[in-house]
Amino acid sequence: MTQNFFRLLFLAGISAVFFSCGSSGDRTMQTETRRFEQRFYLTDNKSDGVLIVNMTVDLPKRFHNKRVLRIIRDDIVANVFGKEFVQYSNRNLLRNFAKSLAEEYRDNNLPLLNSEIFEDSGVAFNKEFVLDAFAYGDENIFTFSVVSETAHTFFNYNLQDGSRILEEDIFIENFEPILTEIMKQHLLANLRINSIEELTGFWTENIVPNGNFFFINQAIQFVFNPYEITRGPFGIIIPFENLTEILKPNSLINRLTD
Repeated sequence: MTQNFFRLLFLAGISAVFFSCGSSGDRTMQTETRRFEQRFYLTDNKSDGVLIVNMTVDLPKRFHNKRVLRIIRDDIVANVFGKEFVQYSNRNLLRNFAKSLAEEYRDNNLPLLNSEIFEDSGVAFNKEFVLDAFAYGDENIFTFSVVSETAHTFFNYNLQDGSRILEEDIFIENFEPILTEIMKQHLLANLRINSIEELTGFWTENIVPNGNFFFINQAIQFVFNPYEITRGPFGIIIPFENLTEILKPNSLINRLTD
């Protein structure tokens, strides 16, 4: 449920903002969607347990600058799957990653199955791994979004050089206190609350820049996963025009506002 909520909420917000990844003849990053679904049984006795793996991932496929393409693709794979999987092609990536999950699943659970504690207990060692990762972008930025059952994580890349866009690339030095206050004020305004003291159901001390953001419609949205600032997922949108006090003069945001 949480995973579907994350994806639907996000896609609804960006649907009219960016060019679609994959259109030919443009200068956006083109992607391909890879899917993998398989059951890995713990033993020959299927009732002992099963690992269900289900993955759908948009992977960078084509870009006019092949060096930038390689930098971004490899960084995504290293961060989402692990550095050891960078060597695999898009075609073979998910299959090899799933095989490693199956090996880990069996290594962790076979000793338990054969232990005195669980012997003849009838306990099934079932597990499910679900990964949904999708991408979007324009001629300036490529964003890769990873959705799991409990979290939504964003990776933003500068298409000029392939570098990951971090808060430090956008904002001046020592921006955190000012940005924290801006975030809280926008949260209060959106909820139509006058003061932070009136805010209930939130852990206000955790409302700080968290590095998990994406760009949307002349704004930046910070994404908080469940139990980071409240029980459910939550986003705080701040228009670029409200960030001018702390934006670097040569920030990428300046190009987005032209």
